[in-house]
Order: sequence, then structure tokens, then C-alpha cells
Amino acid sequence: MPTSKWPLSLLLSACLTWGTTALPLQAQTESDRISEATQLLETAQQRMSQGDWQGAIAPLESALSLYQQLGQSELAQVTAALLWQVYEGQGITQMQITDWEGALETYQRQQEIADLLQDPNLQAASQISLGSAALQAERWEVSREALLTGLDRARTIPSSLLLERGLALLLAAETSLGNLDGAITAGEELLSIADNPASQFQALQGLGSAYFYQGNYDRALQYHQQTQTLAAQFGEPYFQAIALANVGETQLALENTATAISLLSESLALAEVADPVLAGVVKGTLGKAYAVASDFDNALPLLAASVQQEAADGSPSGQAVALTNLGNARFLAGDLTGAEVALRQAVDFWTRQQAEVMTPNFAVSLFDMQLTTYRTLQQVLVAQGQPEAALVVAEQGRSQVLAQQLASHETTAPSALDLATLQQVAQTHNVTLVEYTLIPRNTEIFIPNRVDNRWLNAANDLYIWVVKPTGEIAFTQVPLDAADRDLANAVISTRTAIGARGRAGAPPRPRDSDAIVDLDTQLRQLHSLLVEPIAPYLPEDPAAPVVFVPQESLFLVPFAALKDDQGRYLIERHTVLTAPSIQVLQLTDARSETQDFASLQGESSVIVGNPTMPDLLDLPLASLPGAETEATAIATRLQTQPLIGAAATESAVREQLPTAKIIHLATHGLLDYGDPSAEIPGAITLAPDAVHDGLLTATELAAIPLQADLLVLSACDTGQGSITGDGVVGLSRAAIAAGVPQVVVSLWAVPDQPTAQLMTAFYDELAQGQGTAQALRQAMLTTMQSHPDPQAWAAFTAIGLD
Repeated sequence: MPTSKWPLSLLLSACLTWGTTALPLQAQTESDRISEATQLLETAQQRMSQGDWQGAIAPLESALSLYQQLGQSELAQVTAALLWQVYEGQGITQMQITDWEGALETYQRQQEIADLLQDPNLQAASQISLGSAALQAERWEVSREALLTGLDRARTIPSSLLLERGLALLLAAETSLGNLDGAITAGEELLSIADNPASQFQALQGLGSAYFYQGNYDRALQYHQQTQTLAAQFGEPYFQAIALANVGETQLALENTATAISLLSESLALAEVADPVLAGVVKGTLGKAYAVASDFDNALPLLAASVQQEAADGSPSGQAVALTNLGNARFLAGDLTGAEVALRQAVDFWTRQQAEVMTPNFAVSLFDMQLTTYRTLQQVLVAQGQPEAALVVAEQGRSQVLAQQLASHETTAPSALDLATLQQVAQTHNVTLVEYTLIPRNTEIFIPNRVDNRWLNAANDLYIWVVKPTGEIAFTQVPLDAADRDLANAVISTRTAIGARGRAGAPPRPRDSDAIVDLDTQLRQLHSLLVEPIAPYLPEDPAAPVVFVPQESLFLVPFAALKDDQGRYLIERHTVLTAPSIQVLQLTDARSETQDFASLQGESSVIVGNPTMPDLLDLPLASLPGAETEATAIATRLQTQPLIGAAATESAVREQLPTAKIIHLATHGLLDYGDPSAEIPGAITLAPDAVHDGLLTATELAAIPLQADLLVLSACDTGQGSITGDGVVGLSRAAIAAGVPQVVVSLWAVPDQPTAQLMTAFYDELAQGQGTAQALRQAMLTTMQSHPDPQAWAAFTAIGLD
């Protein structure tokens, strides 16, 4: 998209001078200067009367500057009000000609004038107009922030129209960012105050879209059918076309393909009369419907036309979506070359759009939109006999936001993401890398015009690559039958059988003997799907590290506890690690320094155990005596003093974290703490103090510049979080983003006493010279002798390279 050649900070700085350098001051006396300002004002008013908004800006800015210098506050106010009006006219003109970046700059200047005037009405209107321009420019975070500010002001003034406009825009911005709960909240508020059919239509349409993207198609259909009824009352083709298209796309998601084609065809006929841009969007949706019906003669021209329309509209994300759908249809039609071309073009547009997003959490939401592109491109490459090229694409399609965060800490640019780089990681560290991709049915993965992660965790096939320490690559495709396709369900069933709980701090779920038998079945089933197909490529030496790179729900698989046909746990045969991606391994390894355990003893450690718990009314937190025993034993081995009970304040821990080389936190982990739309979910409990509340959040942890070589989160659920296309967003990700190359986290609410035993054994193994993964493996083998239940020993996983 076009951008200004001037930095935004410079533009705002120029704005704040009110154009003092635009027209040099020639007058020497106060009377002459007032006369000059008056003449400038008259010139501006004349240009305003002619609709020459651009021409009126410079004289008004100069007049305002003169009046301010002369202390003419009333005249300055009048001039500023005129300047606000000129910016309004200029912004509207720019929006009409789709100069989104120009409008964005104009409304930013208008906002400054509104703040100068201290007029709540103008402040609210400026912020909402700024949000509208930013939304069109696909600066969705800028849009959301401006709209939230504008709405806060609009609620204080009697302007229902301004409030309705702001809510309608916020609904669209939240949807574009993937914050669907926020979109539903905005839509419901808009619906509750809407007193005109147009606002009601926007609210109903937005709510229907939000529920559609959440996968709640029945509820989405209810809202979209209401918009269809409302549009019929308008009698305008434009609104009728939108309503029919939304109902048709929802019917397509409900697998009512014939009904969808009929509705979308009717919508297209109306849209071609009403609006060419809308017609392009409807063509894309109708093309998807024909492709699902395997009618490619009709599908491909429509999808190609949708690409052309999105290109004319200048939307990077719109072009990426349209090209992805075109590529998928070409793949289904057997045109592998054409499919690859379209999908690689889509990747280029996604990459461009990703660069515009500033906040990591919103970048993750945006990345969820891209899953289909990368997964379909992998299928195309595999079908062409290029599984190694598909592995590179698989890496491009995961943990890119985290990789960008890690790369931003480096002084030199990271290596290019290519096959040689991936092979080098395995060769340099003498490790075996195992990477998974979940591939859904292609007829299900045509994506709509905004966010859609409804196919997350579902699979029709499983791709598995093994990169051996020699650099050799083996590829296996595992077809999944109906019973295995919902891998998320299989993982949840396994966790239920193992006694894991989703809520941090809660005791493990009790199990009877039948549940234990079921656990054995579940562990064998996952082993048969995830490990057996690649077993011939895994190392024979149990000490040789194997790094599993999961995807989506597979991040929650307790790999160490998976069982083969002979009843052996995977940890008995292999040293197991996990990683978000191979590229993340490469980037964290660049920050790692190899040190033996003895060099890390002493003052360079932070050991926390059983801190005095913060008072959370909705979640009472029990004391953890086992964690205290654990911390004391570990501190003795590290020759340092642990922070126990009231001494383990958040302030004390924060102060020591940046210089620590080993960090061990034995306490409660809160999986769901925080607002996932604005920050990384999760928190570690510490003792509250006068400055901090005793909840070290994942967002706060990620912001601390850590120098640690090892961080152990010996708490509940620290390896869990929000499952996204970019990986697990939670405490483990926060630790990696903070720069720690080796992290040990848990996959469920760990039992207190067995965990203390396991962690003590872990540090004993480190003291004997073992690497992190091998030390954890030996600690598990030791603990299972006295606590054979996997619930007691299999929760922890090591992330990184040994």
C-alpha cells in the first residue's frame, strides 16, 4: 500500500508548528501581522467556498500560528475551528478517491486541532474518522486504538449517530484483527442503541460475521437471515446483495452447497448492478461454492475475477485471500503449476501485511488468517514430488511472530529461512528434528474475506518430516481415518485420561482403574499416529536428542509418555525435546552460551518456592509445601539462597531476573490470567508487595531482558496457552521471547510432591554434567520408579536445544 516518504513523527512535528515555516513572516508591527493573518484567513475562506480544501490548509495554518503568537486567543479559536473543518473536507475527499494513507495523515492532523480546541464533539469525531481511515488502510491496530478512544469520548456527548458510526467501525476493526469477542461486544452494543435500519443492518451483519468466524454457523445464519429480512425492507440492491452473500456463504459452511450457489448467484446479479467492488467479493464467494461442488469451469473464472477486483481495491490481505482460494481451486482441478504460482503470490501479500502489524498478539491473530495459504502450498509441493520444499514452507507457516521478536534482539540479520539453514540446525547440534503439519480437507479450507481459523486442529492427513543429524530428510504422509481426524479431541481425551486439569492450581482429576486402562489406549493411539510412521528414522541411541516440532493441538501432547506396542514409554527409548519451529531453535541458539553446571552455581541463580500467595477472590491458591522443599533442595545444589514465602516478592524476583543464569520458579501458574486480545495470557504467582500485585504476567515476563541459559517454570500449565496458527501463546512463549534458549515447562497441573522429587533429580543430573533434555529424561526415569503414573512424571517438557 502507498506510504508517505516522510516519517510519521516528522509529519506530526510539522503539524504541531501549525505551518509556521510555510509562509515566512514579513510584517514587523503587531498591526501589520494581524492584517496579514486576516488576509490569510480570507484567502482560506475563499478557497473553502470553492471546495479547495488542500489550498485552504496552508493559509489557515499560518494564520493560526500568527494569532497564537500575537495572543489573539479568540481569533485563534475561530481559525482552528475552520482548520478542523478544512481537514474534515480534505479527509472526506481523500477517502472518496481511496487515498487511505493521505486520509490517515489528514485525520491525524485534525485530531491535533480537536485537542487544541478541547471540544469533546470534535475530539470524538476526529478519532472516529481517524479510525475509519486506518481501517481502510488496513492499519487495524491504529484503527482499533483510535476508535476505542473516540467511543469513550462519544459516550460523554449526546450524539447517537457518532456513537453508532464508531461502534460499526470498531466491529469491523475487531473482526479484522481476529478479536471476535471484542467484535461481538461492539456489535451487541450497536444493536442495543441502533435507532435506524442502516445501523441495525451493520450490527446484525457484523454479529453474523463474528459468529461465522468463530465457527458457530447456526447462530451466524440467524443474524444473517435477519439482515436479509431488513434488506428486503430497504429495497436497495446493494444491501440485498450483501445479505444474500452472507447467508449464502454461511450455507456453504453448513455444507448446503446447492443452496449456497443459488443464493450467491442471486447476490451477484444484484451486486453487478449496485457496486463493482461488492461484485468482486461475491464472485470470490460464489467461486468457492462452485469449487466445493467440483465445478471448476465455473469456479476458476470467478475466483480469478475476485483476484482482479482485490488488486484494483489495493488490499494486501484481500489479494492474499483471493489468491489462496484461487490456488486451492487450481490444486483441486489438477493444475499444480498454476496453484503454486497463486499461492506463492499470496504468501508475498501476507508477508507485506504482516510487516504493518505492531503488536505481537494482533500479529498472531493476523497469522491465523494465513494458515490455509501455507498448508495448501505444502500440499501442492508434496503433490509435485517436492517434500523438502514443502518443509521450508511448513517452517514459514509457523512461529513467525515469535521468530520476528527474537530476530529483533539480534545485531546481525538472521540467516535466510531455506532448506540449508534447517539442515544446519540438525547437523551443528547432532539432533534429530521431527516436524508435523496438519492438513485438512481442501474442500473445507476455502477462506472468507477476513479472519478464519475454524480448521485449526482438524486434519485429513498428517505430514511428518524427519531431519537427521546428517542433514538427510525423510518425509511421511499419514492418512487419517474418520476416527483420527479430530486430533484436538484425541489430545484432550488423552489429557482427560491422564488426569490433567485445564485450570491452573486445581488438583489433578481422580481416576478409577477403567480410566487408567483408557489412558493406556490413548497413549498407544497417539504413538501410532505420531511416532510409529517415523520410527525407522529415529536414532537408536536413547541419549541422542529428538526435537519434536508440533503444530496446534499437538503442542499439548505428552510425547514422553506415548507408548509403543511393547508398552514402552517414548522417554525410555529417546531423549525428548520440543520447539515451536526449527527457525526459533536457530535464533535462540544464537543467543546461547555453552556453560557447565558448576559455572552457574552461586549468585547467578533465582530460585523461588512456595511464595506467599496473592489474594485472588475467584481462585483461592493453596500453599505448596512440596514447592518449598523443592526450591530449598535446588538452592543448596546451586549454592544460593532461595526466595521462600513472604521473601519471594514480585519486586525481589523482578530485580534479580535480568542477571540470573538459572531461573527456577516453583509456584502456581495461572493459565487463563490476562486479556488474550491485548496481552500474552498466563501468570506466575509470587508474593505481593507494595509495588506489585504478586502476579508476574506472561506479557511482563516477555518484556524483561533475560540473560538466563535455563528457565524452569515448575508450576501448573506453564506449557499451555492459547493455541494459534503461530504456536502456543502463553508463559512458555514469553520465556522464549525474552531470550532464554532452554525452557522447561509443564503441560498440566502438576502434583506437588512428585514434582519436587522430579526437579531435585533433574538438578542432580545437571550437576553430573548432563544436558537439560538428558537430565530431564533421567529425572523422569527415576521418578517413575516410585510414581509410575504418567500424571506424576510426564507433565514437563524441555523446549530448545540440549
